[in-house]
Amino acid sequence: PPAFFVAGPDGWIGPSPLRPELTMTPTDKDPRGGKVEFTVWVHTSDVKNAGTDADILMEIVGDVCTSSRKPLVDPLGQRDLFERGQTDEFRVHCREIGLVRSIILESNGMSSKPNWHLEKVVIEGPDKQKLFFPYGNWLGPGTQLKVEIPGQLKDPFADRRTYELITHTSNLQNAGTDANVYVEIRGIMGSTGKLPLRNDSIDSFERGQEDKFTVQAPKDLGPLVELVIGHDECGGLKDAWHLEQVEILDPSGKKLYFDCDRWLDSKSGLEVVLDPSETDPRGMRRTYTVTTKTG
Repeated sequence: PPAFFVAGPDGWIGPSPLRPELTMTPTDKDPRGGKVEFTVWVHTSDVKNAGTDADILMEIVGDVCTSSRKPLVDPLGQRDLFERGQTDEFRVHCREIGLVRSIILESNGMSSKPNWHLEKVVIEGPDKQKLFFPYGNWLGPGTQLKVEIPGQLKDPFADRRTYELITHTSNLQNAGTDANVYVEIRGIMGSTGKLPLRNDSIDSFERGQEDKFTVQAPKDLGPLVELVIGHDECGGLKDAWHLEQVEILDPSGKKLYFDCDRWLDSKSGLEVVLDPSETDPRGMRRTYTVTTKTG
């Protein structure tokens, strides 16, 4: 009778975190019986420094048994995995584990970028049923290296809405700031909560500058009623900010304007609540030249 040599559930060979060699034991049973394949999509968050170069392992937990730990690697070594805002796809082969209940993710925390901000994991099994594993937090030596995430049938981000936001820093002396700016978009159906405005590719909030941002809301906020914007005054020598106005493009494509035209500083206040308008306030502004003569 034929003999089958079984590599076992961790049958990967390769560089760390894999093994350079395997020892396989013989059996008279075909090990391919009862094998299943899962498709796994890993969504790294789109936040500053979210990506990691650490080794990531995953274990799928069923109501019968588990898949055992599987390294999430590119077999061809051609992809840079777990980068900011990126979705990576993997195939996981394992024995029958029953109904999937949760997943366990583990980082070895060993790289120049050890911390990882994971948004969610999506798994599709042999029955083509998708399960969602939302996390929205850090994994690494700065927080925890291992986490178990329960699965759910509904995508928690399915109702998420995107708002495009543009800030206009005034063209005045010392109008720009290096402080950390935040916003809260409020509608009749909810708000985003206070969220930082960051763009790592440019120096934002400079004098006379227009800066564009994408703001995610957990759901449709409905018609917008006001905008809260402010900063933490931690800008060193540039801790004050003169904001001219803000524009928001909602998911329906409607643009609203929020006129400010004031300083945000410790004297005038670090935060302001702005009302929306469908009219661009720049069209109503006038420039006057004042000349003084000292006798």
